[in-house]
Amino acid sequence: TSFQYVLKSDNTAVANCHKVPGQEFNKRLLPVDEMEGAMSFSIREFLSMNPGARVVLTVSPVRHTRDGVTENNRSKARLIETCHLLKEKFDNVTYFPAYELVIDVLRDYRFYKPDLVHVSDTGIDFVFEKFCEVFMSTKAADLQKEIKSIIAAREHRPFHSSSEAHQNFRRSALRTLQELSKILPGTDFSDEMRFFSSID
Repeated sequence: TSFQYVLKSDNTAVANCHKVPGQEFNKRLLPVDEMEGAMSFSIREFLSMNPGARVVLTVSPVRHTRDGVTENNRSKARLIETCHLLKEKFDNVTYFPAYELVIDVLRDYRFYKPDLVHVSDTGIDFVFEKFCEVFMSTKAADLQKEIKSIIAAREHRPFHSSSEAHQNFRRSALRTLQELSKILPGTDFSDEMRFFSSID
């Protein structure tokens, strides 16, 4: 959000004001130049500690309906403008259009939960798929598919658990897990391995 809450008693900007009555705060819509300045400082600090890092900025498609539709749109517009100014300013800063994908591409209430504010699982999957296409290497994408297949295999409920076909299916899943543990040596697959080993 581009809205800032300032404690009236000492004029301090706060990060969270949920546990204090609203009348204790002044609310202000931050100007773009102020947000850009604060974010530039944070990005410089971060990159000084992690020179090879890439910074990905995005704006949430979830509407802040409590602010009202107009105020929500003003807030989002300022955030988007700030992101683009930062992207132009820093070589290793990029922008991922999560907001635009939901608001302009999906544009249908079936991609929202019943509250018509939060994005549905289908909408989240769509945005995540686009994120992976942009930021995930082919190797990482292949790895993700392998992990998905293991999750699907574990959730699979067979009609005939003692059949040879099902035994082969689970042995195959176990082999995949063993391969994944070589590729991802720090990852603990012991529960999954126990699950797929328990067939014999």
